[in-house]
Amino acid sequence: MPYDEELGEELGEALRRTGEEFSTDQRALVEAGHARGRRMVRRRRATVFGGAVAVVALAVTGAVVVPTLGGDSMESASPAGSSKSTKADESKQSSEASGPEVGAEQLIKTLKSLLPEGQVSGEEGRGTGEGPMPYAHVVFDEGKGKGSVGISFNRVDDPAGQSAKDMITCPDKVITKFDTCKSTKLADGSQLMILQGYVYPDQRADVKEWRATLVTPEGHLIDAMEHNAAAEKGSPVTRPEPPLSPDQLKALVTSDAWDPVYAAPEPQKPGAPGDKGEDAPEKSQNSQKSQKPGSTTADPGSESALDEQAVRSTLISLLPKGLKVTHRGGGGDYAFVVVDDGKGASLIGVNVQPNMDDVRGELFNGSEELPDGTVYSWQESAGDKGVEGAVMWTADTLRPDGLRVVVSAFNAGTQHDAPSRETPALTQDQLKSLATNAKWAELVAQ
Repeated sequence: MPYDEELGEELGEALRRTGEEFSTDQRALVEAGHARGRRMVRRRRATVFGGAVAVVALAVTGAVVVPTLGGDSMESASPAGSSKSTKADESKQSSEASGPEVGAEQLIKTLKSLLPEGQVSGEEGRGTGEGPMPYAHVVFDEGKGKGSVGISFNRVDDPAGQSAKDMITCPDKVITKFDTCKSTKLADGSQLMILQGYVYPDQRADVKEWRATLVTPEGHLIDAMEHNAAAEKGSPVTRPEPPLSPDQLKALVTSDAWDPVYAAPEPQKPGAPGDKGEDAPEKSQNSQKSQKPGSTTADPGSESALDEQAVRSTLISLLPKGLKVTHRGGGGDYAFVVVDDGKGASLIGVNVQPNMDDVRGELFNGSEELPDGTVYSWQESAGDKGVEGAVMWTADTLRPDGLRVVVSAFNAGTQHDAPSRETPALTQDQLKSLATNAKWAELVAQ
């Protein structure tokens, strides 16, 4: 399986708790044009807390982002989105494209040259002129067992923006299980995160996943990922640790050998003049979409206008009395808290998404309609696979003005630990009341 597809499958795994249908969307997300890709991203963003919030999608998957090298900039998989490209950004990227295309074989050759002495097999890759997100992936064995090593290349529109920051910020252990994570600023201004975690948060299979994610001041995004097995999934563990140490991962993503990737010309963007692809009309339609009452003035592709602290404060203010908040976190338009009513810890989170009317037919077909026109759906699931007794309840709402509020609650203080109680701390009626509260519209309108 090619490396970028593994990244996509990983994102699907992180979000599978909201519904198995999301695990199949990532390839289309990466490959599709601007408008369609943005809409699909927003589908995920709208239900993120039901499946580990966007914290997991970001912190675990680091560089699983949608701005594509050689494509139109689309939103990040993070709930904060990504900023729109400016003419200056486009000019900068165009000026960088001064070199030849870099083929898959060259990318693989460069990756191999940066690895220690050892046997290489399972070579796969995609060049800069062959589609979005160039990558190289190999199976490597230096005598201690086979492990997979891969690297992919992308761009972020605003390297100083919130989306870029989220990519190199270590996750909260309440949401993501990992051993070690370190985020640092390098001498050249680049931001680097090295995360030593697992493919499965419940560790039902002991496949370790280590990754280094680098965001440079120029907006270059380089992500290296390795496993202590020949493949991320479907292969047995063959060694105690992945092949490269954290220092070697750092050296891999910071190597100047990758400069030609960003100097290569970019393919024609979907929807560009002369391109009669299916996405061009959709893009035009989205760009002319009128602003709806209660929604933010920012384009859906821009940085989130919502503030994490404001979302979290609103969530806490709407909790029933008698709940003690023991932990809090989130980012952008999502927030979560861990509460305890004396009967055990319970993780509760909310995702607040303006301008989501375009998913009404896709995700709310047949849902209950409330007197004010809000559509409402209720889901009960087992949460994380492999965690016996896990319970997750989700109240999902979409208002007439396109504001979507999703609230989820678990019967444990994390998404990967054993249940601490029989059911979540909030009842179905309480979750529904929380999701439909008028304060969310007031927050968005501020």
